[in-house]
Amino acid sequence: MPGFPKALSTIILTRENGEISSEMTDEQIAKLLIYTGNGVNVSKVSSNDVAKIEKELKFLWDCLYNLIKIG
Repeated sequence: MPGFPKALSTIILTRENGEISSEMTDEQIAKLLIYTGNGVNVSKVSSNDVAKIEKELKFLWDCLYNLIKIG
């Protein structure tokens, strides 16, 4: 899965640094990020409003981060 190793290593580092905490495994969080990105890429192909799609993805990823961040 393209991008998975980098996403996974980032999640592992942020958990080790105490930045995030979640009942989800590191692998599950990384897959969630990759899968949502893949869904957005499919939408980009069939949409003329790429900026809107990218804005929505950033919003969703920010929401996920806010759910798992500590403090």
